[in-house]
Amino acid sequence: MGWRKSNEITREAFVTEILLARHPGWKLVTHEIRANHLWTVRRRDADGQRMICLDVLNTIDGQLAHNSMNEMAHLHYYDCPSALIDAAGAPINSVAKLWREAVRQKGRSEEWLGRTANDILVRKGRYYALWVAHLWHRSWNAVMAPSAKALNTDY
Repeated sequence: MGWRKSNEITREAFVTEILLARHPGWKLVTHEIRANHLWTVRRRDADGQRMICLDVLNTIDGQLAHNSMNEMAHLHYYDCPSALIDAAGAPINSVAKLWREAVRQKGRSEEWLGRTANDILVRKGRYYALWVAHLWHRSWNAVMAPSAKALNTDY
C-alpha cells in the first residue's frame, strides 16, 4: 500500500484523523503510539473477530503521511505493545499467529538492550547480574542469584 498524505495539521490531529477514519465493518478497540508507529486493535462487527493494525507515520515532502497495514500480512515491525496483542484475542489467521509469536520473542530479547555492565535485572522474581561478553555485539552474560544482596557486582 502507498503513503497517504494529509494537509498541514498537527501530528496530534493527524493521529486523531487516522483513528477516526472509517473502516467499513470494523470498530476501534484500543490504540497505542510507539515512536512513529500507531498500533490499533479493531473489532469486526459481523463476528467480533479482532485484528492488529499498524499505521507507520512519516513526513514526506513536508507533509504528514501514513502507511496502513495489518497483521494478516506478517508485518515486518515488532514493537507492537504486548497489551495490544492481549487485547486482540485469538489471531485472525496462521500468519498473524506467527507474527504475534515473533513480537513476543523480540520483546523478551530486547529486555536486555540498553543495559550496562553491573546492572541488576529482575525477571520473574529472579535476580541477574550482567556483564559484557562481546562489547561490539552488545551481548551479555548473566549470573542468577537468590536476591539482589547475594550478587557481588564489585568486579
